[in-house]
Amino acid sequence: MTSNAVAVPRTFGGKGGNGGLSLRKVSSIIKVLEKEKRKDSDPLLEDWWLCRRLEKLDGANMPDKDTQAAFSVESVWHDRPLGYHIGWLGGMYNRKIYMTATRSQ
Repeated sequence: MTSNAVAVPRTFGGKGGNGGLSLRKVSSIIKVLEKEKRKDSDPLLEDWWLCRRLEKLDGANMPDKDTQAAFSVESVWHDRPLGYHIGWLGGMYNRKIYMTATRSQ
């Protein structure tokens, strides 16, 4: 894997994405955690916290939105993704994305 991580693309806020469906390079995560530990009280969700720090690593290589969209669909549609992610136990189900005649079959 050439990227530090790839995940479900977000429609807002930087590179990286939803950790519910993601691949992460272990050596990159170790580099982040050698510099900083996430506090239990941190208000950022774990996936956002990690992606923000992966972006700042020396030689960081985070995928662009097109690569992320081809990896997984949640709120950004792609015709042939590797996978799908519906967040928060289905509570983040995006009807605009999934409920068209061709997509819901």
